[in-house]
Amino acid sequence: MPLENQWVTYLHRSYKSIKAAIITRMQSVVPEITDLSESNVFVIIINSFAGLIEQLNYYIDNVARESFITTARRYSSLVKLTRLIDYRIKAKVGAVVDLKITAVSATDVPVPLDDNETLVAGLIVKDSAGVEFITENKVTFFVGTSSVIVGARQRIEVIGDNLGTTTAAADQQFEIDDNYQHDTLQIEINSVTWDSVKTFAFSGPQDKHFIVNVDENKVAWVVFGDGVNGEIPLTSQSVLGTYYTCSGIGGNVEANTLTIWDTPVGGPTPPANTPVIDHYNVTNELPAVGGQDEEGIEGIRKHAPLSLRTLDRAVTLQDHTDICLLVPGVGKAATEFDSQLKKVIFYVAPDEGGTAPGQLLIDVEDYFDDKKMISTVVEAFAAGETLLRITLSVTVKFRRSTTQTEVDIKEALQNEFGFNNSSVDRKIRRSDIIALVDNLDKVDYLNLDILTTKPYPRITSGVNPLENNWLVVVQSNSFEIASWRIGVLTGAAAAGVWRTGPSGVEARESSNITIGVSQPGSTNWTSDDGTLKLAIWHATGFTAGDEWDFKTYPYNEDIEFEDFTIPIYDEAELDVTVNEQVGV
Repeated sequence: MPLENQWVTYLHRSYKSIKAAIITRMQSVVPEITDLSESNVFVIIINSFAGLIEQLNYYIDNVARESFITTARRYSSLVKLTRLIDYRIKAKVGAVVDLKITAVSATDVPVPLDDNETLVAGLIVKDSAGVEFITENKVTFFVGTSSVIVGARQRIEVIGDNLGTTTAAADQQFEIDDNYQHDTLQIEINSVTWDSVKTFAFSGPQDKHFIVNVDENKVAWVVFGDGVNGEIPLTSQSVLGTYYTCSGIGGNVEANTLTIWDTPVGGPTPPANTPVIDHYNVTNELPAVGGQDEEGIEGIRKHAPLSLRTLDRAVTLQDHTDICLLVPGVGKAATEFDSQLKKVIFYVAPDEGGTAPGQLLIDVEDYFDDKKMISTVVEAFAAGETLLRITLSVTVKFRRSTTQTEVDIKEALQNEFGFNNSSVDRKIRRSDIIALVDNLDKVDYLNLDILTTKPYPRITSGVNPLENNWLVVVQSNSFEIASWRIGVLTGAAAAGVWRTGPSGVEARESSNITIGVSQPGSTNWTSDDGTLKLAIWHATGFTAGDEWDFKTYPYNEDIEFEDFTIPIYDEAELDVTVNEQVGV
């Protein structure tokens, strides 16, 4: 139907355009009004109505904006929208970490066991602030080993919490603890266990099902059925909940801070047949990662469409990537398909960056148990982070602050190449870095002197991470992509290096690199062709047979990654010189 209003059309949205349209129309409809000054009563009335219409348009636009997940700004709007598609907003997610447990003597010297020894699951470790982690699985020391790695999750168990008393009403809701950990609730009513489901869409009137909703105040509620989709619990019964609580993002503790045993039985005890072992030490060589508070606006905006797109069924390779991103604690993911083994391989990074610990990789593989095709095998690896090494020479505009310019450069690089804006195997162009810095207001001109990388060493054998225990420097005569393998040799005091060039043939470069000779910040080995220098220091101890793979790329050229790592900016790897402008 055409608009009957001849004064203002739908294109006139602002106060100024509305007022101008009305006055223009007045000049042709009522030409006898010649005084269009601001003191004229007609113009005063027009001003009032133009302002009112603009305000109404503002509210109309807001309603439209809040009607879509991609544009909504209010958390309450996203909560309502996601319930329309049966997406469950995540409550808090517990951080995960790999703990290294070492059998030691009374003087804290590692001692190899002379018999297999198994430690049970559920051991509790905490840091000095009291943040607790619980080991997820039992772990076995095998003969001749002194250390093992076991995954742990930050959480505290709550058993038999009385959430409330049932009534005969449909859709009953009961509030859960503020620190409730996502997807851990178990419900028992009148000694009968109820099952957690994601949606009541497939629940019948006699199905003892419940869901967990997070409301607009980020509070988690257990919700029961209405008698048609999901059974209504019997009235006057206590709702007993067993679940875990966690600290969310507060559980992402730093490396080497989880060193205190706090198990119900006082901690692991030495095996009886190895009297030389006095106790077990524990630590986390890498930070705990993946801990998140209740899912925020950006998380919902990212995850809700993925859940609708896949409907929890992984068929295509893109389905696998999308569902992997729905795993609690996963921030970035990429996939590849091994056609010979019919295996889907995931490369995963945790929320907010870092190296994915083994427990997060297990979580990813377990998450696909009921979502993948029966014939498909899935396997997860840590994506890891490749750090960009950048050297810049910058000249500022006349009378601009060199100090503030350096701050601006670091902020711009962090925003563009930080973890949140990067992706697995993102291409890094020299021109992008130059344009980014050159476009800053205070910068006159610059040179990008060096662009190279600090590679990520992916573990291929053993359990010991290398990234904090080595220095690797790509040299200026590196003109091609090369694959490298480092292996700890017998005695764990020396390492061998192998290189695979473009021909695909692996050749040993060295077999006598002494571990621990150089201090952090210096190298003691150079490859045969001079393209690589490195040093390995014995900060935490390695085991014979430990191996790591990494790739190097052409020096000071555009980089097209192919090792499934995430290239990111790290301020420690930036060398920037900011010079003042000598003249105008």
